[in-house]
Amino acid sequence: MKTTKRNRVNLPRGTSDFRAIREAGCYYVDKSSIISRLVRQGANNSFLFARPRRFGKTTLQSMLSCFFDIRQDSRALFEGLAVMGDGFATGQWMNRYPVIFLSLKDVDGLAFDSAFHQLAFKISQVYREYSFLLEDGLPGADRKLFSQLLDMSASFDDVIISLARLVDILRRHYDRQVVILIDEYDVPLAKAEVNGYYHKMLAVIRTLLSSVLKDNRNVAKAVITGCLRVSREIIFTGLNNLDVYSLSSAGYADCFGFTETEVARLLDDAGLSEKAGLVRQWYDGYRIDGMHIYCPWNVLKYVEDLQLSPERSPMNYWLNSSGNLEVRRFLKESRQDISAEYNDLMNGGTIEKSLSDELTYDDLYSSDDNLWSLLFACGYLTLDGEYEPNGLTRLRLPNEEMRMFFSKTVYDWFLESSYGSQDLVESLYDAIWSSDAHKVASLLSSRMADVISYHDYGENFYHAFLLGLLASSSSAIVLSNRETGEGMADIVVTNRRDGKLAIFELKRVSSKTDMESGVDAALAQIEERGYSNGFSDAPTVLAFGLCFCRKSVVVKSRVILDTSIC
Repeated sequence: MKTTKRNRVNLPRGTSDFRAIREAGCYYVDKSSIISRLVRQGANNSFLFARPRRFGKTTLQSMLSCFFDIRQDSRALFEGLAVMGDGFATGQWMNRYPVIFLSLKDVDGLAFDSAFHQLAFKISQVYREYSFLLEDGLPGADRKLFSQLLDMSASFDDVIISLARLVDILRRHYDRQVVILIDEYDVPLAKAEVNGYYHKMLAVIRTLLSSVLKDNRNVAKAVITGCLRVSREIIFTGLNNLDVYSLSSAGYADCFGFTETEVARLLDDAGLSEKAGLVRQWYDGYRIDGMHIYCPWNVLKYVEDLQLSPERSPMNYWLNSSGNLEVRRFLKESRQDISAEYNDLMNGGTIEKSLSDELTYDDLYSSDDNLWSLLFACGYLTLDGEYEPNGLTRLRLPNEEMRMFFSKTVYDWFLESSYGSQDLVESLYDAIWSSDAHKVASLLSSRMADVISYHDYGENFYHAFLLGLLASSSSAIVLSNRETGEGMADIVVTNRRDGKLAIFELKRVSSKTDMESGVDAALAQIEERGYSNGFSDAPTVLAFGLCFCRKSVVVKSRVILDTSIC
């Protein structure tokens, strides 16, 4: 078998700053073509891009800052990038405009006063970048305001109009319009909704943005990024020249996330082209304006792990990132039985929902349609077909990572809903690796008695229940619906410690009298379709047939391969 030469790719670690990435010679996926599009959109000078977390919004905003900022000479940073071939963009826009770059990512607090203090601090940092203007003869009123914003002694009213005042100051100083870049504009609203001061923060953010963007001839371009497309009527009232691009919009799809071509090039550059199938299965799946888009952070994390250990299996990086509260709150707040929807999603199916493309944080949990819209906007679900603004839109889980995330989250909810602990999972794995089918059945039955309702008697839900239970342990690699042999095994589990492997096939029957024949059929299917054929390197291969009927389960096991007795 031909082996691919591994190449060490210098990936960016711990930074989303464009300048730091380029100056360190790190691998950079070129997104500079967005600049050519932005500067050519005529009279439309304000843009809102709504994308999930980890989709490269901050890196893109810092790139725009480097390109437009009149205080910089950025040609060396952009050498070799696509925008350098655009004479209009480089000649008329590159380092020609004063820039205000404000990130609201860290504006948070348990109470409004502490969150507002964080906002004032962020604004003081922006003013500090232009503190040299204090030496350039600012008029008295501007000088006083500037100094107060720097030392955070400014009044409430001065803080919320501070961006508009800075635009005016910069316009007069440079005799140029100003470029406005606002990153994570909706984070303060999300945090405020959780902590009970939403309407106070909404008033602040609305005034902060509208004062600088509405009918402001001193603004050349404004680019706003965030996770949700918050309703225009709530926060952007009267701002008629705002172009909005969300997950359901056409245009700019390739500017956030990685395209298939970009991922293929990265893997080829790293000598990891043979991993393309795994990367696609785990981290692809987002459909935006008809394009395949990968979550960039996850792809980079997996390539980084592969460079350290070439045989490393994919991991659920999303599960370990911050802010994964949406699904858990969804389970808690939903007013309908959602078992059927979860069944379909976690087994590769689709659901149809009426989506709202404009949301407000105080109404997110007021209806089930809004809850599904939230999961879509945050990247937990993706389109399966076209977005239907006036009807039902088909949705699905984008990839294996998100399917595993959902399974783990559902199981965590099970644990919270009834007595249980990680001891159960450890006991279950002990029974699996000792091929103790009776013990496996006993443990599963005890858990089902607590957490499964009469609504949940579908094979898909049993699959999700078992998958979530198994995936809650870090001692095993768990794969769902794995193609192998002449079919697709329901669940495949590999022991990380010794490489032992267990294959699970699930059946459901409507009568307990059929459970014996059902479990025998499940066990026979594993052997007849050769599910173990794709795992010849495993020292031990165990087969488990399971048959469910309401809250009961019958389990049988068989040792297919055991090299320890050879």
